[in-house]
Amino acid sequence: MAGAMKKGGLSVCCPAGDSFERVAVILSMFRDVADEIVCCTNSAPAEIVYEALGGVADRIIHYQWRPDFSLDQVLPWVYEQCSHDWLFVVHNDEVPSQALLAALPDLRSSELFGHVTTRRWVYGDDSHWLNEYPWEPDFQLRMLRNDRASLQFQRRTIHGGSLPTVPYRRHLDLPLYHLDNLVNGGEARRRKVQDLDAFAPRIPLADGRSISDIYYQPERYSTRLPAAVPTEDVPSIRRVLASGGPKEDRHPVAATGVGHRARLTTATADEVFSRWPGRPLADSDYLGTVRLTESPLSSLRDLSKFFSGEQRILVVEIVNTGTGTWDCDGRGAELYLASRWLCEDDRGLPPIEGPRVVLPSYVHPGERDLLLLPIQAPGEPGEYLLEVDLLHEHVRWFGCGTRLSVSVSAGAFLDGGPAASGAAEL
Repeated sequence: MAGAMKKGGLSVCCPAGDSFERVAVILSMFRDVADEIVCCTNSAPAEIVYEALGGVADRIIHYQWRPDFSLDQVLPWVYEQCSHDWLFVVHNDEVPSQALLAALPDLRSSELFGHVTTRRWVYGDDSHWLNEYPWEPDFQLRMLRNDRASLQFQRRTIHGGSLPTVPYRRHLDLPLYHLDNLVNGGEARRRKVQDLDAFAPRIPLADGRSISDIYYQPERYSTRLPAAVPTEDVPSIRRVLASGGPKEDRHPVAATGVGHRARLTTATADEVFSRWPGRPLADSDYLGTVRLTESPLSSLRDLSKFFSGEQRILVVEIVNTGTGTWDCDGRGAELYLASRWLCEDDRGLPPIEGPRVVLPSYVHPGERDLLLLPIQAPGEPGEYLLEVDLLHEHVRWFGCGTRLSVSVSAGAFLDGGPAASGAAEL
């Protein structure tokens, strides 16, 4: 985190890879309602970025980019650069409506955790937008509490990253205007389709068509006349569009104050990537211990003997002895406590995996947590190894778990004890 959280304030942040003069105009529109403006950039030399944004931003972080990055993987790190307890995210091709700017001061006094705005895709000219599916509705969670406990991430496939989510959010008709169709020509947008499909080929819409193919080529797929942009928002759109034109036509951007200059810092690609919950883990991150406790709940019965199909709940202690934090699953890390039954005799049965339990909170190096793990014995009697371990979904088992030899015998399990098959009928 950038520093001590400042209560009641609003940070506006922009992950701007390029188009810095346009970004400066966009961010200047937030200057009267933001307590802090943060811009994270990666493409141009730092001095060029600073020349364009130094008079409007409070902080500029120049970070290294990697070819395997997607914007969604960068956003968790971007959020952590903000120092106020509310943040609003705007991209380098989006223009806030006057209604949105007017509402921001009141929105940050809300008891909710987030506000979802609608994004409108400007198309054809600077005063019309695509009021048809799939461009409308395009809901975007852009204003949210800068709170690590409530801010989570949902894995997504379009950009190969994850989307932020918070509980207790409200959808509002306070538009952001998306200028992608005006600032990028058809060829640039077709290349964008290819890049997105490289991450997730042909992700379908509800009607089966490709999301990226449709979104970025409205000239091929739009069927309705665009709707008019409200009159009060057209000047802002035109001002942003003019910022990328010839110098004599550009609108000047006022600095935030006399002598104001942004603070410039740098970040490595490893620093950025380390904040993405879905990142691959290092070998040292898989170090830990998984231990069955002596809780009465776990020891209702001798764990070396089960009846076929018998269900129990184990109280399991996990301890992080590695170098990295085990992220909770709500942030998209896909780390679980799990079990599997391994056949110990000569039947050659494949492992039988049991239910999985998500990590309900972060487990930092040196920390421990207690989790309840439901297990169910195999239906076929025999000799088994019951393994309880941590699992990184689609990657590997941690290999730090506990193994127990278990004899599974035939018979029903009723009211705390075994019973003959006919006893259930009494």
